[in-house]
Amino acid sequence: MLKKILILLILVIIVVVYSSNKAAQQGTEGVDDWFQIEDFVQSECKGLEVVINSAIDETRTCNSSSDCFVDESTYLGCPFGCRLIRNNGYKNEEQISLIKEQIKQYNEKCSLCKYKCDVAPVPEDIECVNNKCVDNRYSIKDDLN
Repeated sequence: MLKKILILLILVIIVVVYSSNKAAQQGTEGVDDWFQIEDFVQSECKGLEVVINSAIDETRTCNSSSDCFVDESTYLGCPFGCRLIRNNGYKNEEQISLIKEQIKQYNEKCSLCKYKCDVAPVPEDIECVNNKCVDNRYSIKDDLN
């Protein structure tokens, strides 16, 4: 009888050890899957960020500071800046709507960075620098000339 109990106990230990190893392997696979998903989301977010920045950049083309204004109707958010400073002659409202939609998608899918937006720039803060509308409070100017 003692021999049967000992054999049964050994079988139970074998099953428990086997089950633990299998669970540990599955746990690791799940973690690997999670990291793969996280990597995919981050690369998708980076791609979306590049597309959004390119679209925003297109709206900022200028020849003089009088071409530029702050578009208060288009909130950009982090990491794209707080406000859209763009050319007042830029009339592609479809593109502006697309930028807003892409930013909404970015905010839904991607981890948000957070920073506090400064007060809105006044017209004197907006300049055309290197053919781009910028907030001169934050732009780096070439002082070498």
